[in-house]
Amino acid sequence: MQKIFTGKQLPLLYQRALELDGLTSRDHIDRAASAFVQEFVRHYQRGVRIVYVWAGAGRCGAYALRAARLLFDRGYRVSVYLIYSAGKISPEVEELLPLMEAEGLLFTPIYESLLKVNLSSEDVVIDGIFGAELSTPLSGGYQQLIQYLNASKARRVSIEIPSGLFAEENSGNQHREIFRAERTIAFDSPKLAFFFKEHKPYVGEWRHIPLGISAAAEEGIPVQYHLIEDSSVTTELQSRPLEGYGTLPPRVFVPILQPGYAGSVLLLARAAQRSGLASLELSIPKEEALQLQLMLPELRITSGSFESYQQYLSSYTAIAVTSGFGTSEQAAGRLQSLLTLAATRPFLLAEDALRLFTKHRELLPLIPPSSILVADELSFDQLTTRHSSDAERLREAKELAAQLDVCLILRGESTAICLPSGSVLFDVTGNSALSRPGCQQVLYGLIIGLLAQYRSSMTAAMIGVHLHGLAAELYSGKQSQRSLVAGDLLPQISRAYHQLDL
Repeated sequence: MQKIFTGKQLPLLYQRALELDGLTSRDHIDRAASAFVQEFVRHYQRGVRIVYVWAGAGRCGAYALRAARLLFDRGYRVSVYLIYSAGKISPEVEELLPLMEAEGLLFTPIYESLLKVNLSSEDVVIDGIFGAELSTPLSGGYQQLIQYLNASKARRVSIEIPSGLFAEENSGNQHREIFRAERTIAFDSPKLAFFFKEHKPYVGEWRHIPLGISAAAEEGIPVQYHLIEDSSVTTELQSRPLEGYGTLPPRVFVPILQPGYAGSVLLLARAAQRSGLASLELSIPKEEALQLQLMLPELRITSGSFESYQQYLSSYTAIAVTSGFGTSEQAAGRLQSLLTLAATRPFLLAEDALRLFTKHRELLPLIPPSSILVADELSFDQLTTRHSSDAERLREAKELAAQLDVCLILRGESTAICLPSGSVLFDVTGNSALSRPGCQQVLYGLIIGLLAQYRSSMTAAMIGVHLHGLAAELYSGKQSQRSLVAGDLLPQISRAYHQLDL
């Protein structure tokens, strides 16, 4: 998994890269500029009049200056402005200035007064003013410059992070003074701020590009946040033999106590099967049992009373309580019985289970360790309190996961998997079509099937969320995203597995 470093940790990372990899500051700047330009050219090749590069005096400014030179070599018309106060320039920038002059690329230094240029919609502004180390709101001339650039019709791209945005905590920031990029290109590590929807107007579409810093250099720098990548999911998939393990074969129990949920059950069950689960037992209302048995001939579907299952709970490796369980007082009593009698089994808890926890908070301590809770923004806020930002919501999700000793999956602009240890795994696969009816049931089926097989809530959550998002991307890659419905995800799960197994 990709570590997500804080802005203050980046200098340490670069120092370790120098010591262990021999990657000098100049090497790193050259790699960053080359990677940036390759990405820039993909999106801004035609119809560009002038590229205006605004470079600061720090390392981010060095990225911008070097990128300006490479764009100039590619035939772009480039205009460069170097912004600094009190004559202070970082060693990285100071080293580049003579080279730029020798190569014929001139720049305009700006000390205090704001220099305005006539920007058009055919121009592109590259923001390389501040990097991830910024920790105080912009003021004075910097503030005026950002406001001026944001008001222009030019297209806007940020290097590393939009100037004015803090890499992590932005609760005390002045959001009006943040550069509004349509695209942000970061290096080595994404920034935590990228994962919160309140920052999307500033970050736009983002991508991070590794620049060859070794795992040895990253080792020893502790982080709380990671980004899930295909390679890390592949590693987790290889951690369990396909035939299963242990004395208890993977077996899941899903009680559906309310009529009218046959469609949801079908999606969940099919997804659980696609995850590799061989044994799933459904308890559903009698009037729907035959219909579902015909549609799911591989599974055992029964319509016995809820009480008749209580003596067999210890034979299941995982239990799911989602939609169709009910939210009445009777349902609350049944959930309490399940949690108490199957206290050694991990649960997947979502939808109706969360609604019951909201009304009966005394049930929360009964959740067995290593269980998985799945919540979207609305259901999480109902369970806890109303939050004004994704960053605030994530802080409370981390606390709740640690308090209950569970894995909490928070669905939002990106998916955050909060672990009991305090670590968070972000997944950015998928698209907006996953908010459509039934898609969540596919996610629940994947996760409960994986939980029964791997016996690890972190592994089940990580693989399940990634497969779910990847399935949506694979469908949208060949079909229109507009046409995606939940059932379309099921055949794509096999394709997603195949892609990860390669």
